[in-house]
Amino acid sequence: MTDPVVASSVPLTGSQRVRRVRERKRKDIIFLSIEILPAERDALIRIGLLNQADRNDKIAVRDALYAYFERHLDPETLPPPEWSR
Repeated sequence: MTDPVVASSVPLTGSQRVRRVRERKRKDIIFLSIEILPAERDALIRIGLLNQADRNDKIAVRDALYAYFERHLDPETLPPPEWSR
């Protein structure tokens, strides 16, 4: 997944950072920094969303999480029945 609002390997100028913040706000995107435990990366590997060789690659882990979200949080599908308790 490549989204110009999300990632860049080149350091940004102040005006570029402000532009990204405004773009995220316009798109109603929340920027989050989270810790991913080894057990969580293991789970992503187990379910086939992350390659073992990429377990410490931040971009690969991010992409695996996006794939997980798309698979399990698709707004077009209803949640499993056990969620309605």
